[in-house]
Amino acid sequence: MKSNLKHMHWFPHSADLRNDRRMKRAMKDLPGGVGYGAIVLTMEVLRCEPDFKYPLEDLDLLATEFDISLPILQTVVNNYGFFEIVEEELGKVFFSPILNELMVPYLQKKQQNKIAGDISAKKRKIKQEQQLYLLSQLCSTQQMFDDCSTGVQDNREENSITDNNRGKNKLSIPNFQIFKEFILKHYKNKTVCFGPLDYLSTTPISITSFGFLHNDFSNKDLTPEKAILVWQWMFHNQDKLCKS
Repeated sequence: MKSNLKHMHWFPHSADLRNDRRMKRAMKDLPGGVGYGAIVLTMEVLRCEPDFKYPLEDLDLLATEFDISLPILQTVVNNYGFFEIVEEELGKVFFSPILNELMVPYLQKKQQNKIAGDISAKKRKIKQEQQLYLLSQLCSTQQMFDDCSTGVQDNREENSITDNNRGKNKLSIPNFQIFKEFILKHYKNKTVCFGPLDYLSTTPISITSFGFLHNDFSNKDLTPEKAILVWQWMFHNQDKLCKS
């Protein structure tokens, strides 16, 4: 059933349709499988239509496709109760009430999947906005701290990495905004640190492709509240970050 639901032109089909009294009448009037075949083929065509309806004026095209005469197909559509004809703005169309009823579970499942997808997308967007907001707040706080501490920004704060050539290769990025941009760029899909989510500071933290902080141990993205704490910790403990 799961694989069938993924097929855009799938529809359920009763295995004993031939025993339906209406079908028995069609098979008696149009023997040799003509009645049964014409009905099922017409249902297949309707299933492929966006609204499960087909223009009555194009019935001759289906007759040619099915390799049967137009009068036979007209008899199938007008008799036996498998199809109904209605007048619409652009002309007459026909549909199958039986097919429409059979498609209800499929359409419900399709709608549920769409709703679930929309909810998931909204959650991701909200989560991203929350993290961006909290990070912006931290950036503002850090900027105020920098302004109060130094009075002016030293041009040297724009340097992204310093190498003391003594084998330690420590990060030294005084400005938080530059630090954050560096981390997001260079550690995407990589482990960036071990900590500080437990007292041993051994929890592996990585950057996802969406720019979220991710707990590799629990395989879950950090909540915005925990993410901001980790960003603060990383900024003040740059020497403890992984090197790549």
